[in-house]
Amino acid sequence: MPDNPTVTAKLVSMGMGLKIPSTSLAANLINGFYLELSSGGQKTLYGVSSLLDINQGGFVVYGVATEAFGIEFDFSKGLSPHDLEGNLVDLSVDAGVVIAKLGSIDVKMTIYSKNNAPMMSLQRVDIPAQGIMIADAKIRGHLVNLTKANNPRKTN
Repeated sequence: MPDNPTVTAKLVSMGMGLKIPSTSLAANLINGFYLELSSGGQKTLYGVSSLLDINQGGFVVYGVATEAFGIEFDFSKGLSPHDLEGNLVDLSVDAGVVIAKLGSIDVKMTIYSKNNAPMMSLQRVDIPAQGIMIADAKIRGHLVNLTKANNPRKTN
């Protein structure tokens, strides 16, 4: 396996909240995302949700999904894209404007170790996306392996 093989990712982010225009004040009623990571023929779907967050920006209602995009994943640190359950993650999505299939988003994501030290960061701009989103969204939470939850007999 190469030192820095590419892992394919797809992101779906959605939420509902209120952001006061021209300020950084925001409150989300619900905010979440799905992250699908694929490598070596294996796919793992993670989910994160958050309720009643303050100071995490968002439009009143939004939903956006990306096309697949590549990320460099450093396997030399003992990381696996299929073994991140329980890790804390910060995700920031900056959309500008996405309407239907017109638009793109910028993604910043940091995944932390069990000791809350940054272990992986990625930043991608102009990822083709579809949905509706005007503004930005931020979420912090712990990754939940939804693939494992849907296939209890399968182990990663």
